[in-house]
Amino acid sequence: MVDKEVIVMRDVIKLLRQSAQQSQFLHVVEPLGFFLNEDKDKAFIVMEYCAGGDLRNYINNLRRMEADIKDKV
Repeated sequence: MVDKEVIVMRDVIKLLRQSAQQSQFLHVVEPLGFFLNEDKDKAFIVMEYCAGGDLRNYINNLRRMEADIKDKV
């Protein structure tokens, strides 16, 4: 990964962090940072850990329990 791409990744993480802080949504996973693999050709975003699986599994579990899921705008 070239230096320009690393700078872009840092900018993306910075933007995600700012968005998370200003968000009205409390249940959004917070980005913590990023790192490059040893070859420096892949970047990985580090996110906070959320117990209970991903959002899709959470919604599917609610539907199985016949919970009322409403769209909120």
